[in-house]
Amino acid sequence: MLSDLAWNTFRNHAILEYEIPKYDGDLGIPNVFVPLDAEVVKTKTDLLCKAFQTQRNKHWFTEDTFLS
Repeated sequence: MLSDLAWNTFRNHAILEYEIPKYDGDLGIPNVFVPLDAEVVKTKTDLLCKAFQTQRNKHWFTEDTFLS
C-alpha cells in the first residue's frame, strides 16, 4: 500500500524500492539489475547474516539467498 501511495504522491521523483526475500518467491519483476563486484557481494552477504540474527532460524535465510 505504501509503495502505491509513494508513486502517486511523488510522481516526478526517483523512487528506489527493494524486495524482501520470501519463501513463496512472489517477488515480481525487478526494474533494474545492478552488477556488483564479488568482494562487495560477499561483504553485503556477511553483513546481512550478522545484522538479522532473528531470521537465522528460517530455512531460507542462508548465504545462498543473498548471493543469488
